[in-house]
Amino acid sequence: MLDAEPDLTQSNRDSITKLTRALLADRNETMATRAAPWLAKGGAFIAVGALHLAGKGGLVELVRKQGYQVVKVW
Repeated sequence: MLDAEPDLTQSNRDSITKLTRALLADRNETMATRAAPWLAKGGAFIAVGALHLAGKGGLVELVRKQGYQVVKVW
């Protein structure tokens, strides 16, 4: 998003970075932590928006770091 608008001020860029961190990265950490007990019980189905899945800080990688195997099923 930051690259799409070259005229953003540094202050605006910083604000967007903070917002993105709060809406995605921080929430991903919280969701992975809260999902852990459900995953440990087994049989869990957890639905989230697609933006929460990708990347090093995405839920797929966070759950893998908890020791689970994550595979595509479609």
